[in-house]
Amino acid sequence: MNDSIIVNGIEMDYIRFGTGERIFVILPGVDTKSILNSAMAIEAGYRAFAKSYTVYVFDRRKNMPDDYTIRGMASDTAEVMTALGLRDADIFGASQGGMMGMCIAIDHPGLVRRLVVGSSSARITPEINEGTKRWIELAERGDMTALTADFIDNLYSEETIGKYRDFLMHLNDHVTQRDIDRFIIQAKAIEDFDIYDELDKIKCPTLVIGSEGDKLLPASCSREIAHYNSVNEYYKKKFGKKVYKLSISGGMTCPNRDGTLDTRGCIFCSGGGSGEFAESCAMSIPEQLEHAKLRVQSKITDGAYIAYFQPFTNTYAPVDKLRALFEAAISPDYIVGLSVATRPDCLGEDVLELLAGLNKKKPVTVELGLQTIHESTARYIRRGYPLSVYDRAVHELHAIGAEVVTHVILGLPNETEQMMYETVSYVGRVTDGIKLQLLHVIDGTDLAGEYRRGAFETLTLEEYAHILCRCIELLPPDTVIHRLTGDGAKRSLIAPLWSADKKRVLNYINKRLDAEQIIQGSAIKEV
Repeated sequence: MNDSIIVNGIEMDYIRFGTGERIFVILPGVDTKSILNSAMAIEAGYRAFAKSYTVYVFDRRKNMPDDYTIRGMASDTAEVMTALGLRDADIFGASQGGMMGMCIAIDHPGLVRRLVVGSSSARITPEINEGTKRWIELAERGDMTALTADFIDNLYSEETIGKYRDFLMHLNDHVTQRDIDRFIIQAKAIEDFDIYDELDKIKCPTLVIGSEGDKLLPASCSREIAHYNSVNEYYKKKFGKKVYKLSISGGMTCPNRDGTLDTRGCIFCSGGGSGEFAESCAMSIPEQLEHAKLRVQSKITDGAYIAYFQPFTNTYAPVDKLRALFEAAISPDYIVGLSVATRPDCLGEDVLELLAGLNKKKPVTVELGLQTIHESTARYIRRGYPLSVYDRAVHELHAIGAEVVTHVILGLPNETEQMMYETVSYVGRVTDGIKLQLLHVIDGTDLAGEYRRGAFETLTLEEYAHILCRCIELLPPDTVIHRLTGDGAKRSLIAPLWSADKKRVLNYINKRLDAEQIIQGSAIKEV
């Protein structure tokens, strides 16, 4: 059915077909003609959705202002959707329609259940600007033959062009001056589009599709939107600059070492409490921060720092001691946040109250060492608490406004790939961030003894990269990935030895992510 609606001065054509209960909204790209001219073709192309969905295809508003923006297009579409009672829709936007879809997901999240972005971009590159300016010049001259040829050559694959060029060249026959004027307004709207720094506001599950054959909006633009939510990009958006973590020590111990739960510690944990790169607690907190800054001064010019209490359990002390340590750590102006690594069973009410107060001064992140959701593995590694304790800790930390980063180890003995994926999927549903850590066998740990007697094997680089790729696909797009591998101290590393070459490992992982076009969240299944 072809229809039109007028809402608050917005007049918009749309196509509706299908009988399903769910709502599917299609936002097309820039075009010279109204969607009503292609209604039959559109319905035929999307007929596979007609049983499961009621499908709506929206045109741009009829009375376009000369200074129309893509965000304005998105706002108009959102207003029309609201007037039609469309909420929790699955939205597919192609090209400029993808830009609109992202804006709707950012500005009107209640309208979007899931989003698919096809051959689009979050910001305009010089190549995109050059292409749209060329289109505008051809349209202003009225040279529709050249404009159509440019469209075809830049947006379609060589195979498609070879088969259908003659047909495609006739798509813009019989366009009117009004059609051309509308096209120019849409093309000009692209020139200043940039929502890259707002991508983290998209909270719905999002699939991004790119095309290597698209010369104007190449797959690199799609990968920029969807690759994965890295901590570097997250901190840049949050703090407006590059941020480094300064690893310091509060001189703590752990209930798994002092006899409260055990004296041996977790089976994988080193004598340094997994904080070999932290500063010495023999120095004061101000001294540790200054010393840690010296380590990274060659890498940073206009950046900021987070004070990171890393070794052992950093809430396992009287609250007055914790207050003195944490207050000292956040007092310098160059410190923009506090990060505290701890166990979920060491967050009493007094500690939570302290963290809540600190969070009002500077952002607080609490890192929880979960490692696995599987109780059999938890007993093997001597974690010392059930999964329910982690769940409660996450809930209580969120209640005070703190961010939660969860540590997960990939490659633990006796865990299958499926078990690892189950852990990552579970954690992704509740945590704000995640550290994915390769299992290291460190000299002096009980795990080293198990390894030497042949009880298990560590992962190869190829195996780890494969598992890591699948884990990223299972994580919600808004989960911040703080670590992809980690590295143990080389002097005590027993296995896997390939992990000692961090640069080579990260290069290999990034090449695999690009080669397989890994998109964070693309494998999340609807429950």
